[in-house]
Amino acid sequence: MTPDISLQCHNYFKSLWDWTKRDLTASAIEEWRLKLAPLRAGAGIGSQLPDFGEVVRAVSPFVLEPPTETPLQSFVKFFGRADNRASLTTLVEEEVIRSGSHWACTYPRGKRPRQVQDGAIMFMARMVQARSDYVIYGRAIGRKHRPTLDDATEADLSLRAWKANWPHYVRVHDPIFVNGPLSAGVSMVDMMEELGAASFVPTQRNLARGNGDNINPRRAIMRKPHMELTPQACRWISDRLDKALMRHGMLDLTMSSFDFPTG
Repeated sequence: MTPDISLQCHNYFKSLWDWTKRDLTASAIEEWRLKLAPLRAGAGIGSQLPDFGEVVRAVSPFVLEPPTETPLQSFVKFFGRADNRASLTTLVEEEVIRSGSHWACTYPRGKRPRQVQDGAIMFMARMVQARSDYVIYGRAIGRKHRPTLDDATEADLSLRAWKANWPHYVRVHDPIFVNGPLSAGVSMVDMMEELGAASFVPTQRNLARGNGDNINPRRAIMRKPHMELTPQACRWISDRLDKALMRHGMLDLTMSSFDFPTG
């Protein structure tokens, strides 16, 4: 376990401890022993014991608090090109700094992301060399694109010249990323192989319409800046990304190497 994860675990445990209202006492233990005694003797089968636990509202530092219902929209946003796929050993930190995906998802010139609405879940995926895969390394909540306001500025271009060809933004907030190499992320190939046409909204729609020529998810994502996910795919990715965050911890975005424009 890395020192960062150890510290996060320590702070999380402390927050749980601070939420508690009652200390364990000898009299409480004796009370519980008396209530358990008849059950151990076989009496009261089917009886339900009261819950003596504490109610706490501390949120795990490793995962986003799950939404109460499936989001209206979720997308996987692709970063990189077929001719510059990343190695699985590339650190997520390096990819986030390179792409600026902690504050915006970028789109090609002339292709404004008008489909994305406020509150959409944006999963960030990097094209990688292994298996011609796409590895999902984080997620955030998107905001609807606003022409001009959500276009690359001269200051943006001075930091990342490649934005001249990718100048349109879906700005994001509440980002969370795996703290490790890209290999620690979630494989889109695995998702597409398991869910098939149910991976993306367009392929699922084509399947329902009987359009068998356009239901292959691998072909559907070719040359696309993003794809809208089905609710099944959103849950599939979220579950595995949460497990990756538990295993590797979260990237610390408070470091000075991460820029957060205010415009």
